[in-house]
Amino acid sequence: KVVAVEVAPGDVVAEGDVLARLDTALLDLALVEAQANVAFQQSVLVELMVTKPSTETSALALEQTRAQSAAPDIAAARAQLAQAGITLNNAQDEYNKSLDRHWEEQWVRDQYAEVLRRAELDYQAAQAQLNKAYQAQSAHGYDVQRQEQEVALSYSQALAHWEQQQLQAQTRLEQAQVAVTRTQAQIAEATLYAAFAGTISDVPVKVGDTVTPGQPVITLATLTQLRARTKDLTELDVVRITEGQAVTVLVEALPDVKLSGRIVRIELQAEDYRGDAVYPVTIELNEVPAGLRWGMTALVEIEAP
Repeated sequence: KVVAVEVAPGDVVAEGDVLARLDTALLDLALVEAQANVAFQQSVLVELMVTKPSTETSALALEQTRAQSAAPDIAAARAQLAQAGITLNNAQDEYNKSLDRHWEEQWVRDQYAEVLRRAELDYQAAQAQLNKAYQAQSAHGYDVQRQEQEVALSYSQALAHWEQQQLQAQTRLEQAQVAVTRTQAQIAEATLYAAFAGTISDVPVKVGDTVTPGQPVITLATLTQLRARTKDLTELDVVRITEGQAVTVLVEALPDVKLSGRIVRIELQAEDYRGDAVYPVTIELNEVPAGLRWGMTALVEIEAP
């Protein structure tokens, strides 16, 4: 529906001037809805990013599973083995250092070696104790390895599900953004601008009219660049002329004016004029005198061999 017509016949407009406007009330509402949908889809995507499964969460779940399923003595055996490992490493380091100190007597190095031997025995004993605890756990029906596999599988499934949700959310966001862009383009198209500077020659619509695609609503002409178009040049004459050829134009309404121009186009398709096959020819005038108007009748003289 036309809500504004900004020009009238005879108005001179510049390129980009507003000529007419269509009703955009429904489009404005659609734009608000589309923008709200973009905001919502963005919030969904942000929330998904926060809830992404992480390896830290999986590791915590694994430790909790181990703690819940393990026999009480396993934790103690693990701690004892870890401490024995530290003691063994320290004893090994001290023994290695004693070998580098050449000034020390052999009995001193033997003492370091004895400490290292006892540390190795303690570590082996702690390892045996842990193995015994695992055997006891297995005897009581615990299966830590199976539970670890289940936790790892659960993490993989959760991550795959999250990635699918994230892809769907990203797709919905892009679709919402396209809807905003499309609606903005439709709103922009509801305003008709002058494509070039010229003069308004006809405005066949008024405010309140409903227009359809392809319907002329305003005629904009560049009256400073008028051309003449023949309508009765026969097929016998058209073969004797060429584009670029100079011509003389006489206008009936301006008997004292003789205009010069040149042929800029010769139509390839014939038209019918009073039973004759004619070929329209377009003439570009070298100058447009005062008083010459669109639609006036003219006589074109073309010198041809």
